[in-house]
Amino acid sequence: MATRYPAQSPDWRLLVIQSMKRSFRLLGGVVLLCLTLFLAFALLSFHPTDASLTTAAGGDTENWMGVPGAHAASWLLLLVGIASGLFLPLLGLFALRLLRDMPQQGWKRQFAVATMGILLVALSAALWEASPSGRLTAGLGGISGFLLERPFDWLDAQTGVYSGWIRLLAILLTGAIGLTLWYRSLQLERALFRMPDWRSWQWPTIKLFRKGDDDIVDVADEAIIKAPTKADRPRPKPQQLSERVPQIIDPTPRDMTPAKKPAAPKQAEMFRNASLPPLELLKQAPPRPAQTVDRDALERNARLLESVLTDFGVKGEI
Repeated sequence: MATRYPAQSPDWRLLVIQSMKRSFRLLGGVVLLCLTLFLAFALLSFHPTDASLTTAAGGDTENWMGVPGAHAASWLLLLVGIASGLFLPLLGLFALRLLRDMPQQGWKRQFAVATMGILLVALSAALWEASPSGRLTAGLGGISGFLLERPFDWLDAQTGVYSGWIRLLAILLTGAIGLTLWYRSLQLERALFRMPDWRSWQWPTIKLFRKGDDDIVDVADEAIIKAPTKADRPRPKPQQLSERVPQIIDPTPRDMTPAKKPAAPKQAEMFRNASLPPLELLKQAPPRPAQTVDRDALERNARLLESVLTDFGVKGEI
């Protein structure tokens, strides 16, 4: 007899924990997205005369985000200069992935690689600028670019005439490596562009002779000319079916009617002369005692049946 296991109700504690984790991820994504937008508007509306820790001006704040935006933009530009804007796409991606409930196991390594790339970009900007001047307090590369630039200043003093070329090469290398690290740290689901595969590069073929030339080709020229491949060789024309496969016809006719199977002998009837037993063999049933209806038992059975129907998604009352 086949039996069915009772349906198990899901663990409500596990459901509550999962829903709370999902809620915290959504809240974190919203907060991170708002922080990204706040920093973006603060950097776009930065003004050097706004009241902050890096300036002694006491005029009105012209930053769109007010005094907090002026302080935040001043600190970011002081640390890494114009490369601070590269933090915004990374923070925006973190926020969108949290809102979409996407796993982010290696976010610490991702942030560390992005920071290394941003520092290299800040160094490239500091090498490009001869001396800190203009609207930014610490220059285009910030304090980080200013400190990382010191070994290159010593190298410029040692090289002399070739210092300009060495500085230009350092600007290109540090900028390219920094942008590559920053782009790889984003870990985009769809790449913005793909690097060419140099392993599949083929040199272009050069035709040594025009069609119709009657010049004689030497043995060395024959080695240069590409040998015909299997696909270039002419294929033989397919022959007719009657030429390839001869038809053989048997002149003797055959009887195609199926052979009849011999009929199986019928089984003899076993109960042909049998008779029914007499009714005296049956015994009268004993009288049943009067049964009382147990109302509590019926109530329990009704509740049990309602719970079984509820497990199968059927709502009923008995």
